[in-house]
Amino acid sequence: MKTVAGDKTVPLYDDRPVDYTYGFNEPHAEMKMSDYVDLLKREPTKFRIFL
Repeated sequence: MKTVAGDKTVPLYDDRPVDYTYGFNEPHAEMKMSDYVDLLKREPTKFRIFL
């Protein structure tokens, strides 16, 4: 994953409920795919990718 898409910025979503004031389908965070893979290896996280 890191080799193929590591430099791509990906939208991340957590377990917060959808709130109309925040914007529907707006990501809660963004980071490079390589950083996200490192995060998954390092510790549990609530961030998920929905493609």
